[in-house]
Amino acid sequence: FYQMLLEGLDELVATSSKPVIPPVLVDCAGGVGAVQLAKIQARLQRILSTTVDIVNPADDPATLNSNCGAEFVQKGRRAPNGLRHQDVVSRRLPEENLHELHLVSFDGDADRIVFHTWRDDSDWQLLDGDKIAALLGTFVGKELAAAGIR
Repeated sequence: FYQMLLEGLDELVATSSKPVIPPVLVDCAGGVGAVQLAKIQARLQRILSTTVDIVNPADDPATLNSNCGAEFVQKGRRAPNGLRHQDVVSRRLPEENLHELHLVSFDGDADRIVFHTWRDDSDWQLLDGDKIAALLGTFVGKELAAAGIR
């Protein structure tokens, strides 16, 4: 399954306008998503030409969904442990580039996902549901236009 998804992503990126993709930080909620993401991490980084870092890995069962994960983020409307403002800044990223990061949270069993970002030190933005659909629609529209398809 992963092989098929990665091949599709590789083809899509190869035919796209090669956008510059900022680092991706993935909150895996201490669950199985971290184990599975680690298996494809190197290939995903090569395809996307960026870093993909695992935050909240599955190395301690006590951390499963503890102040992290998609449900924590969506229901609490706040960044999870490991992706809070001070956590992201501690990764030595310039303050002015925080808004360029892609932040992702899975829940512990990796069947739910939300995206979020920092606009600045106090403006955290959650992208879920309709916002994700709108982003996907915008991306697909740009790719179709680039391919000359109407």
